Amino acid sequence: MRELIFGSSLAIVFFLPPFAVKDVPPFVVWTGVIGGVFICALAVVPIDDKFLFPISFLVAGCLIVIASGMVLYERFIQKQEIGVPKEQSAALEEKLPGVSFHAALRIDNVTALRRKYIFELKSPDGPAAAFFLSASNLFTFAVSDTRGESYSIQLPIGKDGIPMGRFIHLVCEGGSSSNSSFLRILVDGKQIQRRDFPLPIDMGNRLWQLTIGADSEKKNNATFALAEVIFYTMTFNEDEHRKTSEYFKVQVMPGLGK
Repeated sequence: MRELIFGSSLAIVFFLPPFAVKDVPPFVVWTGVIGGVFICALAVVPIDDKFLFPISFLVAGCLIVIASGMVLYERFIQKQEIGVPKEQSAALEEKLPGVSFHAALRIDNVTALRRKYIFELKSPDGPAAAFFLSASNLFTFAVSDTRGESYSIQLPIGKDGIPMGRFIHLVCEGGSSSNSSFLRILVDGKQIQRRDFPLPIDMGNRLWQLTIGADSEKKNNATFALAEVIFYTMTFNEDEHRKTSEYFKVQVMPGLGK
């Protein structure tokens, strides 16, 4: 009788939360309900009475731990591991035509009241990709298409944007599919800014020609220290970003100091 009461109560406890709390995962409810039914079934199983109630408590305890663990994983841990919205995760796994620029650098002087270019990539058929500090001291990653239309994202100076006065692993990346595109900036392996566009950005043949420390006309120079630079005509998938980040972290950054 105790098992029937205890099991029924447990099933009811797990069954009621969806009526009181929004977005309770269904698997948590059904885990508790099935566990409660199992405890009720113990009342008719030929087991010594002295073991029935301890077994019921053990099953109930396991159910609570399992349910709590699943809720914790779904609501908190999983979101932290993913780090980007679901609609962006596919882009991390897919290599897209565009540009992927990687550098180990230290940005020092930003006093000039004009654009200060870290790099500019220019393609003979018109498109360009550039990273510069604007006259208003906002770091800007901008890409222009074959028609001269410009798309950009911006970040401030400092801990919430681009750090200064120390070497960082900077990644500026832009990719385009048949119906969408994106720009993003990573610092030391962490994505700090991203912008998605519901249209393709036509970057032409992507025969990028690199200018470091100025724009493609050799003007608007910037002051910074550069240790290594690589760039590609395709975006990286998540695994490639992980490996490249590890390479910079282990092979490049330790010897640079400040």
